[in-house]
Amino acid sequence: MEDAKQWMIKNKEMLILAGVVGMILSPFLWPFFLAITVQTLGFLIPILIVRTITKKAQKKKQKEKKRIYEELYKESVNCNSRRNVSDQSKTDGQKVQETKSVSKGNKQSSAEPSKDTVKKGQEMSASSCAALMWYQLEGRERLFRLMKRMEKEDRWSFSISREGICTVCEEKGYRRIGALKSFPGREMKVLEKELRKERIRAVKRGKFLWLFWGKEYRQ
Repeated sequence: MEDAKQWMIKNKEMLILAGVVGMILSPFLWPFFLAITVQTLGFLIPILIVRTITKKAQKKKQKEKKRIYEELYKESVNCNSRRNVSDQSKTDGQKVQETKSVSKGNKQSSAEPSKDTVKKGQEMSASSCAALMWYQLEGRERLFRLMKRMEKEDRWSFSISREGICTVCEEKGYRRIGALKSFPGREMKVLEKELRKERIRAVKRGKFLWLFWGKEYRQ
């Protein structure tokens, strides 16, 4: 503080002169300040409008994904409930047949499915529904992005591992082109059916799912 006071005392005349010059030139400098302010607002306002529209579009997209997810979840629940009813009716019918066979003195039938088998079937149906949800909510869009990028390189096929790693075949081996988060690698059959609707030939080869389209597409 003392250094600042001493500097102000030493340069008192210069500060007074600068203030006088500023007061004289301020009427001429105001238009420049206003022009700069208007130009800044002219750049900021369109950016803010675009940002607002983008946020609204993202929210709308998220609501649409949520709606699709809820519909698929309801379908999966209804599917599981119908399967449980049918399994229960089958087990009841088999129990009746077994009681009849016991009364007649025959051997009991071993065709009745166990609880572990029923649970396994329910888990498989749930995983299939989850794979379908993944494809419709985010998988389809990501796959088409990769396909468009490969088309620019005149490539019309690539493979996907169970972990979701996407690669293309080259002369010196394989090149990684991307990764699909939460890829349902154990339910490739469900993805094959959905991809065929988009005229994409999906072929499972070992642990990889190969996609062919465009020039490489063959029915």
